[in-house]
Amino acid sequence: MQSPAEILTLFESRMTELGITQAELGARAFGKQDNSAIQGLKRGSSPAFDRVAAMADVLGLELYLGKPRAWPAGFADPDATSNPRAPEAVRGDYLPIPWHVPIKGAGSSPVSFSYAWMTANGLIPDRLSAIIPDHVDLPDHLSGSTVAVIDARAQRQLSFGPWTYQEAGSIRVARLLFDHGNIVIMPGSADRPARLLPEADASTILPLGRVVWMGVVPKD
Repeated sequence: MQSPAEILTLFESRMTELGITQAELGARAFGKQDNSAIQGLKRGSSPAFDRVAAMADVLGLELYLGKPRAWPAGFADPDATSNPRAPEAVRGDYLPIPWHVPIKGAGSSPVSFSYAWMTANGLIPDRLSAIIPDHVDLPDHLSGSTVAVIDARAQRQLSFGPWTYQEAGSIRVARLLFDHGNIVIMPGSADRPARLLPEADASTILPLGRVVWMGVVPKD
């Protein structure tokens, strides 16, 4: 069993890799900017299992008791001689995109990408997840049920790009620009002004990831 110091080292390494802060980790794991669990680990305390599990889930780390869990049926080719966790071992060379954690959808995500296509477009499978936004504010967006695939570890750049973010409990998609702690949100139509969130107010929204693909199921 790992000590609090070992868990802290693992979590901090993963947070650095993902580019998220303690406050962002708390917001995603517990629904509020709560860093008490991390601070407890720094003091050598062992937080409750459910809190460790929630943080591990956000960080993409597997936490379990007992024997290793099997891969879902149909995910990996049972006859593959290579590592079944490797993309090339996936049946049909298509890699299912998991739901965004902890904001999950029901069942399995409907999105799968060819590993060759992802490689050609510079996408890293381990960084991708699917999410269903509550609202999409992009130009020429078709009405319907939207599924977005996001890169949660994309760089926050000084140029507008489509991002998912959480604000007041709602998952939204819009074009965001990041400028030294400030965030600019560009509306989908020209008749509405852009929103500027200075650094002091930028914590009111939680960027979840840059949109790399989006599909729409048209309404009847």
